[in-house]
Amino acid sequence: MYVYPGHLKTVVWDHHHHWETEKNFEGGFSYASKGLLLSDHGPTHVDALSHLDPREGAPSIDQMDLGLFYGGATCIDVSHKKPKTYISNEDLDEAVASSDTSVSEGDVLLLYTGTYDRYHGTVDYLSEYPGLDESGSNWILEKG
Repeated sequence: MYVYPGHLKTVVWDHHHHWETEKNFEGGFSYASKGLLLSDHGPTHVDALSHLDPREGAPSIDQMDLGLFYGGATCIDVSHKKPKTYISNEDLDEAVASSDTSVSEGDVLLLYTGTYDRYHGTVDYLSEYPGLDESGSNWILEKG
């Protein structure tokens, strides 16, 4: 998968093969295993508070409560927004109004932008997407 330029790439490799490990055990037992190297800011990533907050003590990813990363989720469709445009509070209100869902306090909010469908497998995936403007960010905060 593409990783944002400058970030550590995700690497998966064959660490052990059966033919390498069978000599370590009697009776024909062997195993295979893979190695995995990834960035804390890579593939399916979360911006740790310390990534954007320069204050001393802003929590890094390993210090953030795991409960922040899972739970009931609501997905709203904002795929009509073009790449390199902003998703506003009005866009979010319209997306909720036109769907059969609601946004509740504590929900994980997923925004379907259509970026994957448009650009997966191309380098454009890294730059051709919409983002939230200040009003959109505040809308999410206000919803809790």
